[in-house]
Amino acid sequence: MCLIKPTSLHAMRSMQQRINLQFKFDREAFLSAVLIFFIEVLIATVWSHHRLLRGFGGDALAVVWVYFVFRTFITAPVWFLTVFAFLTGCLIELGQYVASVNHWHIS
Repeated sequence: MCLIKPTSLHAMRSMQQRINLQFKFDREAFLSAVLIFFIEVLIATVWSHHRLLRGFGGDALAVVWVYFVFRTFITAPVWFLTVFAFLTGCLIELGQYVASVNHWHIS
């Protein structure tokens, strides 16, 4: 018994063709990722006493950093990399929540 309809297989193939992932180094995205990383380091050290900046701004900027890291090595549509970076950020936040609830600490 086949659970996948032929039309959905066709839709998946056409989506793969539209996304067109390629691995290629992008120098501008790499430089942007490095710049954002240094800003993140400043937020974590120099501006660590600003709770809103570190808690919200740092996390939002981290998702932008992940986007540029992906874009450094993967050539794909902007929407695809954006969704992928956002989902990565969500998984990291979920992991932090689960660790906090279960009192897991790295010692």
